[in-house]
Amino acid sequence: MNLQTGAEFVGLDNYVNILQTDKFGIALKNTLIYTFTCIVFQVVIGYLLAVFLNQDFPFRNFFRSIMLLAWMTPISNYRLSFYMAIRRRLRGGI
Repeated sequence: MNLQTGAEFVGLDNYVNILQTDKFGIALKNTLIYTFTCIVFQVVIGYLLAVFLNQDFPFRNFFRSIMLLAWMTPISNYRLSFYMAIRRRLRGGI
């Protein structure tokens, strides 16, 4: 493709072509099955964990902390990465 002479505008032809292929229906079906299955498992597992961690048992606070730690770790990593990038830039680094 030459950017100086321009390119042929195809409009919605690519979408029409993809919708007419045999594999699109299969891919759409697989995507919907995968999405539905993941959502169901996440809701069921999350509900069961919430019910379990709401019971009174030894080390309950420890297990709650582990769950909270799994939630906080990515946020802390993003914060630390951003801090390091800004600190490096303020000191004149790349």
